[in-house]
Amino acid sequence: MEDKQKLSQSNKENSDLQNVRFEDLIIAKKNGKCAIFNKETSEFLTKHEFDKIILSKSGHHIAYRVNDKDEVINNNDNIFNHKIKISYSAIIDNYGNVKEFEDIVFGDYGEFNNDLCPALYKKTGKIHLVDYNKGIISDGFDDIVLIDNNAPLGIYTAFIYYNKDKPTRSIHLLFQDGNIIDVNIKSGSAIGQLYEIIEIDSLGKMLEFIKKYGANIIELTPYYLFTTIRSYNMILLTINKYHPHQLNYAIDYLKHQNVRLNNAILDGEIFNFNDEIDPNLYNTIMSNDIKTYKLNNNSFNFEISLDDLSLLDNIESENIKDNINRLYNLYKFLVTDIK
Repeated sequence: MEDKQKLSQSNKENSDLQNVRFEDLIIAKKNGKCAIFNKETSEFLTKHEFDKIILSKSGHHIAYRVNDKDEVINNNDNIFNHKIKISYSAIIDNYGNVKEFEDIVFGDYGEFNNDLCPALYKKTGKIHLVDYNKGIISDGFDDIVLIDNNAPLGIYTAFIYYNKDKPTRSIHLLFQDGNIIDVNIKSGSAIGQLYEIIEIDSLGKMLEFIKKYGANIIELTPYYLFTTIRSYNMILLTINKYHPHQLNYAIDYLKHQNVRLNNAILDGEIFNFNDEIDPNLYNTIMSNDIKTYKLNNNSFNFEISLDDLSLLDNIESENIKDNINRLYNLYKFLVTDIK
């Protein structure tokens, strides 16, 4: 322990002299044990004393030891079987400083997203959402995972299981503050939707949820609610106003969904429903599995200008504007293609 304290103190002093980049950190192995190594400074942040280390861009790196080393090697990441017997875990920062949490086990339950990470609480035997600075902030569940690992914007899916044979008993949405989002969810009925929030049945309700919970909400909304340029504008302007740094994610997600929609139309999975009812709004045939979309060239009377973008960085605003234009051009291609 004395050597660890000396190492941490030395690294803390070095922290004032450099800005550690995530790309410079690697996991180095020696005699079956892991350590964190900084390539830029050619220094070890830790000793070779851990069975596994999970590096994170957040700067909170999980290091742990297990009772049986073969459990790490043979772990297949199955969400119903993935919990291994961890004997010790700690969080190590970019300078080698160690932080331990009493009765909280980090490791094979997820990595840090900013200051948040799912972890096992020994007193309950459940997985809780843990804040690096505050400790446990949520109720306990059998598993907690991000709704989108590629866009971790603060919404988690929390599972309660019956057993291994009949795994899912209930699914909840968990927000980054640790509170359960008071909604009902079901499996997605539209293209590309893993889950849908049942209470979101209009564009207005969708926008209210976006204001409160951020851009991940569009992944939890039936896609028929945003298949027109008017909807795109309302979504992007709302995100720009309340969560501006999530704007590029939203644009990219809509572009990706646009491609999926186009493929689904070409494959005959859905069809374009052309009528004369307000071409700027969606129109659907209500059913338990909605696969009817309204697309119309007359929707192109909306525009987002640079003045609408609230980001302070002019270059970033220009890039976002270009990204929006590419999204709109993709939509125009889609509408033209199906006529």
